[in-house]
Amino acid sequence: MIAFFPSETVKNSLYDTVNLRYEADYQIQVADDVYWIPVNQLGKTRYTNGDIKKLLCLPPEDKQNKIETLYEAIQLYQASNFRGVMDNEPHTIGNISWHYHKPGFHAVRTNEGCCASDSNWLAYILAGSYEQMVFIHYSQRDTNGHIMNYIYHSGWYYFIDMMMYRSDSLQFAGSETGTAEGYRDNELIAGNFFKSRLPISYVNYCLRKHREAPILFTFSIEKEVYVMAVDGQAGLFDILHPSNMHTVILYKDKDFGGTVKYVEPFRFTGKWDDIPTDEYKQDQSL
Repeated sequence: MIAFFPSETVKNSLYDTVNLRYEADYQIQVADDVYWIPVNQLGKTRYTNGDIKKLLCLPPEDKQNKIETLYEAIQLYQASNFRGVMDNEPHTIGNISWHYHKPGFHAVRTNEGCCASDSNWLAYILAGSYEQMVFIHYSQRDTNGHIMNYIYHSGWYYFIDMMMYRSDSLQFAGSETGTAEGYRDNELIAGNFFKSRLPISYVNYCLRKHREAPILFTFSIEKEVYVMAVDGQAGLFDILHPSNMHTVILYKDKDFGGTVKYVEPFRFTGKWDDIPTDEYKQDQSL
């Protein structure tokens, strides 16, 4: 049984977002070596929400220079109303479906994207802020997948799914209250912020909570996730990564016959520069 705190964290309207709490102070064990914690454990913010809104019109490079903590990054992400859109560039050759992902610079500039783009957004904004920024990718039996981030810092692994912090997903996200009401204890646990000593501990928790457990978990230590592919069809496929990508398999279902292979990817000739820069419509709820 999970032991929750009896009362909600004190609110601070100057710094809180719709689900982050500046004053939150809890560490609740939800599984073996998995703890639900507030984002401020990786550093509080130096900015009020009003200060953050003044940064919205800055170019990506200046935003990167201004943001130092995960808390500040999420303030910026939510204040800018980052939009969820399917922005992968697909290229299919035979049974191979390549998907090119928007780089972090352009994810910040355009202020929209899919799970890969918002993961690249975070990696770009927080470049150099922590010891290591890593991408977690998992695959389902139907060839669909998902990408999120983890941050390694001071001996702990911190897990963040930026898709769950978008305005269109917040109804499924947890709130940093330290109470049972604030925690998402179902297959949407990615709406909470976690830490563990070992990545496999978090993977095991996900496997227990997902309605349909993923068949493959990998992580990639990269500046950003740019391209991946699926070779095959539902139930029998391989995940293709570029030959220069460093990937570690965290978990593979015993009944899954596929694996991760390294190949030279299809050459993408499109231009991310052609997508217009966003006008940054502010989230007035902050």
